[in-house]
Amino acid sequence: MKKILLISPQPFFQWRGSPIRVNFNIQALSELGYSVDLLTLPIGERREMEGVEVIRVANPFRIEQIPIGPSLYKIFFDILILFKGLQLIRKQNYSIIHGIEEAGIIAVLLSRLAACKAIFEKHSDPFSYKKKFYKKHSVDCLCVC
Repeated sequence: MKKILLISPQPFFQWRGSPIRVNFNIQALSELGYSVDLLTLPIGERREMEGVEVIRVANPFRIEQIPIGPSLYKIFFDILILFKGLQLIRKQNYSIIHGIEEAGIIAVLLSRLAACKAIFEKHSDPFSYKKKFYKKHSVDCLCVC
């Protein structure tokens, strides 16, 4: 059975854009027979899915909410995700490492170290969260390395 590491730097699960999409992605992968490790934040509703292990990074500052869009807390969690990802690739043999948003960069780095394929999935443009006179429009993007 092929094993996939999916890295989502958003709360899982919360009823909002990216977590909903991640939920459908892991559900589909599981139904197709893949084993999925979901590396995510320590925030969100607990969900059990067959073939899916949800791995949460530590929460030393006991943060309970993460806003949508860029934030200082997300940078802190991204560092924890990187180090947890390094631990996981030493223990597991992943066929693919799939990263969402800024975790796409982490996925590409980890995939190089683990000698496997990477998927970098971008859902939105960080400038779209700014309340300025202009607003850039987001385009979904998927890059397979």
